Amino acid sequence: MPEQVEDQSVARHVWGALGVTPNPDTTRQPWLILLGSSLPEQVRIDVALLLLWQIWKARNALIFDRISSTPSDILRKAVKDIDGWSCRYNSLRPHLAAWKIFLTNCF
Repeated sequence: MPEQVEDQSVARHVWGALGVTPNPDTTRQPWLILLGSSLPEQVRIDVALLLLWQIWKARNALIFDRISSTPSDILRKAVKDIDGWSCRYNSLRPHLAAWKIFLTNCF
């Protein structure tokens, strides 16, 4: 089980880089992640889901392919996802851009 411990550590470091301390409420209710941030609320849940998705993909890469990811790798991929999805946000693009800048500054 050393892979699982390593994986959990990486996820904790991703959240730590964002100033988030995981607790039972946020792990069971992901819509609470990043709540209280001074960043735009309009896309907070979307960004949280992108982060969760990238953490999940990194976990699967570690377990199934034995490919390790650093917290910075995960954050970079989330930023890339933001770039890829930004065209779908039209009027919310400035809000999404604020989150992108925040995430970029965390790695």
